[in-house]
Amino acid sequence: MKKIFYILAMSLAVYACSTMSKAEREARDAKVAAFVEKALELHAYTIDVDRAYPNGGRAMNLSAGYYFKVKNNTVESYMPYFGRAFGVPYGGGKGLDFTAPIKSYNATAEKNGGQKITIEVDNDEDSYSFELEIFDNGRTSIYVSPVKREPINFSGWVKVE
Repeated sequence: MKKIFYILAMSLAVYACSTMSKAEREARDAKVAAFVEKALELHAYTIDVDRAYPNGGRAMNLSAGYYFKVKNNTVESYMPYFGRAFGVPYGGGKGLDFTAPIKSYNATAEKNGGQKITIEVDNDEDSYSFELEIFDNGRTSIYVSPVKREPINFSGWVKVE
């Protein structure tokens, strides 16, 4: 009985500390939306990647530290790759761990308030097409389509600083 009371008391304490008023939530959401909009406008943003969706496989939670960064007309990708590769260097090569200049960058506004961004990149191993869908709350999906590998999807959040 003591254990149940303790769990209930702790649950109520956590709930009471974590609640925000509607105005506070709206202010936070507006701040995040403004940051995301400005970052996309400047073509300077970092996406913290938290899940991978291999082609034909199960979704995988990723440990912290994986990211996709766009800055100064350059893409810096540090993401794991799961899937089949065709004609890559022995041992798998770099995969999705590289820094390369952007060949093309196209952004279009979506009806739901987000943006769809297509980025083309080449490095010494492969050519990549990144399709990003970024929502105004910072949630992001990344579809990576390499030439010499199977496509893979990722999801994450725009890093708000």
